[in-house]
Amino acid sequence: MQYTSKTFEIPTLRGISAKNIEEHVKLYNAYVKNTNVVLEKMEELQKDADNNAYLLGELGRRFSFEYNGMRNHEIYFSCLEGGQKDINTKSTLYKKIVRDFGSYEIWLQRFKLLAMSYGMTKKLIDS
Repeated sequence: MQYTSKTFEIPTLRGISAKNIEEHVKLYNAYVKNTNVVLEKMEELQKDADNNAYLLGELGRRFSFEYNGMRNHEIYFSCLEGGQKDINTKSTLYKKIVRDFGSYEIWLQRFKLLAMSYGMTKKLIDS
């Protein structure tokens, strides 16, 4: 089985730069490519499965990483295709956010801080 990269029509979005989307598309395409490479290698090694059991196990784990990255990006992009949407205040997710955080605004503030923290912690690690 071979997977093919899908294309997505993502409009300009507030809060997500075109460059960010472009980088995620590159990452997505790499996940698709790597998923296919892992599957090809597994098929080749399967011809002598007894002698390649360890490698097949390791490639199975690698497949799950690459495949999940591919599928996660497809879900992510499909959510962005229609452009920005207002949050549905009647949804289960919204109600649970309010229940757990006190308000949507408090959750959003914490979410944004968490999203920015990767760069901050990376700087600490790299220095």
